[in-house]
Amino acid sequence: MKKQSLSLLLAGLLSSGSAMADAGYFDVIYSPQTGEMTKTIGFGIYALNDNGVGGYFNGMIPIKPSNYSAGYYCWYTCAEAETGQAAYVGNIGLTFPLMPSSFEKRGYQSLHAYMGLGYGAIEGMVKYSDGTWTDDPNRDKNGFNANGGLIVAFDPISINVGVNSITKAVYLGLGFKTK
Repeated sequence: MKKQSLSLLLAGLLSSGSAMADAGYFDVIYSPQTGEMTKTIGFGIYALNDNGVGGYFNGMIPIKPSNYSAGYYCWYTCAEAETGQAAYVGNIGLTFPLMPSSFEKRGYQSLHAYMGLGYGAIEGMVKYSDGTWTDDPNRDKNGFNANGGLIVAFDPISINVGVNSITKAVYLGLGFKTK
């Protein structure tokens, strides 16, 4: 019941913030593979106010290797060849303008920053010498995530660059104006 109440409260806050926003953007997010972290894809919704605070939420899921098999175990004939991590991340937070609306803009509509908190779950993975990737629960971790970034809004698209603390990975977003 608590999770449902919290979800309804957050949805209400975001929808009221979006209704009062000067502009809203739906972003498609991509993070390339970095170190052991697999590629991720996701989406975000950002409410941008040129003269005040707005809100956002975003989330990402991993793109696991094509030769991934959940629960697979290579008996006796295989050794561990490589390790990896796959991340699931969700964030909510505030957006705010970096320049006043009266500032002369050259080629863009607005420049905003965003900061928020979220939660991330990282699944450990192992690649056996036969080339198959599978889960490795001994390398799993989860916890709170700090999230932040910059949005340069054009009309009708935006470019978003952000980072998640739990993955220590940068992501890029391409946004499409919804309002």
